[in-house]
Amino acid sequence: TCESAAQLRQKGKIVAVGSTLKKMASIHLKKGVQESHFE
Repeated sequence: TCESAAQLRQKGKIVAVGSTLKKMASIHLKKGVQESHFE
């Protein structure tokens, strides 16, 4: 996301809060993204 890109540019890392991770996980499940995509 734009916010993640801005954090990466400013801090050199991305800090994701729990609610953001839960939202991302729910989207991945809906789209059928599997764990093997992240290995």
